[in-house]
Amino acid sequence: MLQALHLDFVIAAANIHAFNYGLKPSTDIAHIKAVASAVQPPKFQPKSGVKVQTNENEAAPGPERERASIVDVFCRLTQPCLQPTTNRISRH
Repeated sequence: MLQALHLDFVIAAANIHAFNYGLKPSTDIAHIKAVASAVQPPKFQPKSGVKVQTNENEAAPGPERERASIVDVFCRLTQPCLQPTTNRISRH
């Protein structure tokens, strides 16, 4: 059941993303499974100079840094990107 629920989630998210780009949604499960199984994500390469908090007593990154990270991820996922602080669209 969890796999079916996960697949439904992936299909729904993909269709929402397609809608945002003016693409036709798809419900062809066989096609979606074939495309998803062909995806080969790049091997993880940690960034140099990034500090990971490993001790709860260490200072955590400040809110400005967290906000910048959130905006960066948001912009990478949405092209064109709506900058939340300016409400202007920018293209990367």
